[in-house]
Amino acid sequence: MKANFFKFISGIFPFFLFTCSTDTGSSRRPEQNSDSQAQEMINRALETTNVELLNNVKVSFEFRDQKVTYQNSEGNFEYTRVFPDTAGNEIIDTLTNNSFKRFKNGTQLQLTQEEKNNLSGGINSIIYFAFLPFRLQDPAVQSSYSGEVIIKKKKYHKVKVTFSKEGGGQDHDDTFYYYFDKDSYSLDYLAYQYHTDGGGVRFRTAYNPRSLQGILVQDYINYKGNPDSIDFDSIENYYNSGKLKELSKIELKNVSILDN
Repeated sequence: MKANFFKFISGIFPFFLFTCSTDTGSSRRPEQNSDSQAQEMINRALETTNVELLNNVKVSFEFRDQKVTYQNSEGNFEYTRVFPDTAGNEIIDTLTNNSFKRFKNGTQLQLTQEEKNNLSGGINSIIYFAFLPFRLQDPAVQSSYSGEVIIKKKKYHKVKVTFSKEGGGQDHDDTFYYYFDKDSYSLDYLAYQYHTDGGGVRFRTAYNPRSLQGILVQDYINYKGNPDSIDFDSIENYYNSGKLKELSKIELKNVSILDN
């Protein structure tokens, strides 16, 4: 899981990256790659959070020192972020279905395809986590049901998610677990294991859920654990016993729904 982009922020948390060729913003559900029980959990979570509204909407928000805009019109998307680099230059990244462009102080930079892939992953991953579980319907998703677990005395459906090599991005071999409330199907927790930059495991707890014109937005507390001493497949038990260390907060600020 590449974290190069985030090093200028804090260097403390990597993200799952999709390539810019992925069918981002698609409303297709990955039923052909998932077992029926896992797919049922995902579908119920999608229904309860009204994520279908994200198929035709424009949203802006702030994430740390970045101003991000998400715009989608039935699968045709444009993601934009504006932020200062370490030298104080204004950087603007724009990702669409067909291209990635970076501007520095108003001038478009000439990038190699590898640079485009790496940089597009930065903005793509912000959108991925900002609007979960919306992206769990991407075609590359492969899900399986892992049973019921108890987290902080509440019952959750645990769903394992991996990604197919085709369309799954540079880090398709990363593994995720999503925890859906047994009654409401809210996504209260998630965990992931990555392998690049030395590898690691993360566990996130959702807080501050709010609805903006029907669209669910929530923030997360990010925890880490020592991958050498943790059984990732049961990472929720380490969280229950207080063995994970708080690493950071993932907060979306000034979220606004704009005219599309």
